[in-house]
Amino acid sequence: MNQPSQRIVLAALVLAALPATAQVRKDDIKVAQADDARCRKEVKDYLETLRFVRTSAGSAIGSRVAGSFVSEGELDRVVQSQGYCVGAQLLRTKGTPR
Repeated sequence: MNQPSQRIVLAALVLAALPATAQVRKDDIKVAQADDARCRKEVKDYLETLRFVRTSAGSAIGSRVAGSFVSEGELDRVVQSQGYCVGAQLLRTKGTPR
């Protein structure tokens, strides 16, 4: 094969591989978004539960419960600095009920 033909074949091979690579990246993004959504839900559910306990049992009981597990402030700092999945991992590590 001459030089221009080799370049054309090489270009065709590279272009043929691009859609497959793009699809893999798309799938990775979908998985990452699903994981992030799960983490956000876990953090949100925990915070809603703490607020419910404070509303129904009083702030003293709510503070004791939060002190036994993860306080809203601590969780908020972790989420703001490291993201929702690290916050969800903190909840799991501290053994918070789900």
